[in-house]
Amino acid sequence: MPQSFAQLNDLPDEFFMIILKKLHNIEALYSLIGFNTRLNTTVLDSIFTRHLTITRPFNGFDQLPDAVLDRFCLEILPKIHDKIEWIDVESPSLERVLFLINYPNLNGLGLYDLSSERARDLFTMDERSFEHEFFIQIAQCFPCLKKFILHNREAQKNENQQWSIVNYPHLIELDLVRVHENYVEQFLDERKMSLPNDVYLLVNYNILEKVTHTFTRDATRMNCSKINHLLLFNEPDFALNLKDYFPNAKIEW
Repeated sequence: MPQSFAQLNDLPDEFFMIILKKLHNIEALYSLIGFNTRLNTTVLDSIFTRHLTITRPFNGFDQLPDAVLDRFCLEILPKIHDKIEWIDVESPSLERVLFLINYPNLNGLGLYDLSSERARDLFTMDERSFEHEFFIQIAQCFPCLKKFILHNREAQKNENQQWSIVNYPHLIELDLVRVHENYVEQFLDERKMSLPNDVYLLVNYNILEKVTHTFTRDATRMNCSKINHLLLFNEPDFALNLKDYFPNAKIEW
């Protein structure tokens, strides 16, 4: 392996960059940091650290070995955390990667559960529920979050408890198309969430109708008034006029 790194180091910059771009960035970071000054400078460049992917197999492993993840979290992330703008991470590594350190410039996050073949979208985890505390942690750790896509069919276990209100002040797009109704309520109930103005919401019509009590519920009215673009899925044969409940939204099916 050291001989391979030495050969990489002898390449002209343009060829060196072509090879590095073909590598999974966590492999490049894990393997090359600490080898020499030139490799350190190159792999720590924002071109490799801006979008961090910790989801695909690492050197033939289905998921990151503990030793690899330990070094990555304790030694490498502290060097690059302020350069990261987007993270894709699988569920076994979720808590260690997201909550060990702050990411001041993060504005996109992909949560993947690789046990599901269809887990390829942002903010995806189909194996367990997301409780209110999880959304609080996301808000605290990623205050600049702009786009949130959630795929989770598992019901929340503690939806009836009293919690502090979650705030995503920079959120502009919210995709709740493939979720349990609890999560639509999580984001629309003003007692749980305070949405900013001008949010683009994608959601299943039937779930939206149920959560808003056929568009009459006071607890969800305030956040619904902040939606500026509403894209509805599963249009029924007869749909109610939603303009009174979403007065500021462009409504599409």
